[in-house]
Amino acid sequence: MYNKLLQKGFNSDNIEQVLNEFEKKGYLNDIEFSKDYADFLINTKQLGRKAVKYKFFPHNISKSILDPILDDLYKNNPPEKIIYNILKKKYSNSNKMINNKTKIINFLKRKGFAWTDISSVINNFISEQ
Repeated sequence: MYNKLLQKGFNSDNIEQVLNEFEKKGYLNDIEFSKDYADFLINTKQLGRKAVKYKFFPHNISKSILDPILDDLYKNNPPEKIIYNILKKKYSNSNKMINNKTKIINFLKRKGFAWTDISSVINNFISEQ
């Protein structure tokens, strides 16, 4: 952040003061940001691991910070459970789901879920209906 502000023409003394103030207030904490943002993406947006990682790409969060956070969040909210909730909300009628199975699979892939998780949940969901 320091280098970007310096490139934009800000005074280095002012940059240091602002960054120190941000650190004191906790605004520059990659771990807390990652936890909050990942929690939002998983619980609210209901995204799979691939999509969550893609959303973090512009923020330059290292894998060593992000992976343990995602492991923990997906342990509490397994992808299968998230997929099941999406299917339950969108496709309560199994006939509607059977007719659009390819469309549903592509939708779930775009949300970042792995094929193994998608296939097992869809087959169980159809058999329940």
